[in-house]
Amino acid sequence: GLIQALGPDTIPGLMDMFCNDEAVGGRRILLNLLCLFGDPAVREAQKRLRDPRAYTVRNLLILIGRAGSAASLPQVKPLLRHQDPMVRLEALGTLLKFKDPGAVNLLRSAIHDKDPDYAYRAVVLAGQYRIGEVAEDVLSKIKRVIIFETDYVENEEIINVLGNIGDARAIPELEKLASTTWSLYPQSLMHMKEAMYASLARYPREKIDGLLRIGEKLNSDTIRWTCRQLRVKQ
Repeated sequence: GLIQALGPDTIPGLMDMFCNDEAVGGRRILLNLLCLFGDPAVREAQKRLRDPRAYTVRNLLILIGRAGSAASLPQVKPLLRHQDPMVRLEALGTLLKFKDPGAVNLLRSAIHDKDPDYAYRAVVLAGQYRIGEVAEDVLSKIKRVIIFETDYVENEEIINVLGNIGDARAIPELEKLASTTWSLYPQSLMHMKEAMYASLARYPREKIDGLLRIGEKLNSDTIRWTCRQLRVKQ
């Protein structure tokens, strides 16, 4: 309350402390205080986007995403070429949040990046912002041939992202996964299926009937219960 009463003159000092914090997003209390000031805090953040510390630039982008608007995008776009990949992804996330017209194509390229960690983080962005246009690109990351047990864990993560997007184009592939009957790792296969059925709530109800019929025949109380709940919601 005191800082609010003192007004925007406190922003540079608060921003100094915020910029020195290496934690992602900085200390919540500082982020929240700066967001309360709105545009004056965003303008101060924009002035500091050339800071040499990658963690500082990333946190400034988080602040701009929270308190800013599409008016900040001209200052954000140059950071798509930043040397630090996490800064590039945060900049891309800011473009997605403010619905920049070119952001979807940039996201699609990031999903297919040669760096698997970078590509995975781009997939997470697709789910976070529910970008239906890249549903098929995300779907292409599903592992159809399972070699390692960890492949199921990766599939679960992608399935969760697809569930956040809720695009019906994913359903035929999900039906194939749900119908899979043999695996070197049967428990992991079933766990993946349970994660899949738990992710169906955002899909169009009229499109998941086939998945529900498959699920009702599976040897999993969890899946059958989820199917009943989804039918009730229909």
